[in-house]
Amino acid sequence: MVSPRELKASVKNPLLAIHGFNVQPETHLKQCKEARDKFEKFDLIPVIWPSTGGVTNYLGDRGYSKGAGKAFRTLKKYAGMFPRKSLLAHSMGNRVLRYAADGDFMFDNVFMAAADVDNRIFNKNYIDDNSEDRHKDGLRICRMLNNVKSKIYCLHNGQDYALLGSTVQKLGTGRLGLGGTDESKVHPELKGKVVNVNCGQKWLNWGRNFAAHSYQWDDEAIKFYDSKCI
Repeated sequence: MVSPRELKASVKNPLLAIHGFNVQPETHLKQCKEARDKFEKFDLIPVIWPSTGGVTNYLGDRGYSKGAGKAFRTLKKYAGMFPRKSLLAHSMGNRVLRYAADGDFMFDNVFMAAADVDNRIFNKNYIDDNSEDRHKDGLRICRMLNNVKSKIYCLHNGQDYALLGSTVQKLGTGRLGLGGTDESKVHPELKGKVVNVNCGQKWLNWGRNFAAHSYQWDDEAIKFYDSKCI
């Protein structure tokens, strides 16, 4: 746990970290505690939402993520104490992010790691399709960016075993965390604001964890977050 007083005394910027599917609170807290001292420029703030976990509860947790996203907005009054802050969402935690997206909740950067969301979320055709309000979520996430230097970073791995399974669950709908976004199809309002980061190519393919899904705390990932601190 991290207190506001502790953060205000720190020279590091807050990094809110939303966990993914099948992660219990004690696990997320432990992982954040272990990763915290590896950061040079960020102080981690664990964000917990109710994931019941287990493969059979996957669809149920997708439903919980919507309510969790709406609840996440209540953190605005606390996070507002820190004008410089970033956000990291892992796996299904990115569904929490898409439902939490609010232009009044601003971040320097948004890191979407192994995102279990539709890979078209930032595409012009998807966003301009007015058949469902959720098609506008990519724009809403973009409007959370704090300034012209702020970016949305899509960390992906084409061999991600968990997201390959998620794609099957979604009847073939591609996942953002598998191949990133198609930059040639990005909505005009998002041009230059959405950046692909091929983690599979950068470091995972060269090791035994080439099919990794939970690589968000890898040393290489932490160095990447630090390098983008504004």
